Amino acid sequence: MLAAGLIAHKFAALDPRLAQAGQKYAQLKNGLSAKTTQTLHGLALKMAQLERINPSTSSLQLQTRASSIVTAAAQAGAFGPMPPGGDISELCFVVLMEATNDQDQDLQEIMNEVQAQTAAKQFLRQQMQIVNTDVANLAKQNSRSSQQGQSLVRDAVVNYAATLGRRK
Repeated sequence: MLAAGLIAHKFAALDPRLAQAGQKYAQLKNGLSAKTTQTLHGLALKMAQLERINPSTSSLQLQTRASSIVTAAAQAGAFGPMPPGGDISELCFVVLMEATNDQDQDLQEIMNEVQAQTAAKQFLRQQMQIVNTDVANLAKQNSRSSQQGQSLVRDAVVNYAATLGRRK
């Protein structure tokens, strides 16, 4: 039951009202066969995909969608014989919780990607700032060199003019 406590804690961290739902989810999931769990996870992925394409507008619509997916799978024999005491509503609950977990993981992956992109952009900004600073420093140096060069040219012109003036 350690897993049940961890799951309940995970959901309670999201919203304190979800602690009981997390415990119920863990209890139901622990009572399912590996094949049923795998099938329910596949249904949850399918449901999450449907939600991305055509989001439910209410919790009732979402529950109805889960119920229709699970009922269709049960009628097709995807679960084999129903587990003792198991019913469609419990399986729907597991599917909804699995879909919630998958969407939370997707959201976390998206957030991680955005953070990585933000860090990369910040690094590029820092590199651009370094380059801009270097360019500005080079421009100052070139300006000083240019001023010194212009001064030397002026001196040379003055000296040359003086030399020409003496020759006449």
